[in-house]
Amino acid sequence: MVQGTDLEPSVKVKSISIVANTTERTNGQILVKKSAKPVNVLYSLNTGAYHNHLANSLANDKQSAVVGSFEEQKAIWSRPHKHLGADIAKDRK
Repeated sequence: MVQGTDLEPSVKVKSISIVANTTERTNGQILVKKSAKPVNVLYSLNTGAYHNHLANSLANDKQSAVVGSFEEQKAIWSRPHKHLGADIAKDRK
């Protein structure tokens, strides 16, 4: 999502590590450590342009499937899944 000149993104290189496999209280915590791997961290961007970009992408029907209602989606989920391999084999015949 950080694409386009109007977003004016700026990044900083930071050495970070992410806490995992500990308690819920600390899992996912980001720590800045000199010994960690350096990564590009998004530091700032034009938030107004970002929100406009996000709103426009959500309003674009071609970005995702259009479902009429929750009931319609629930009916789709309750149908048995087709096997992708069987569909491909059928298409090749």
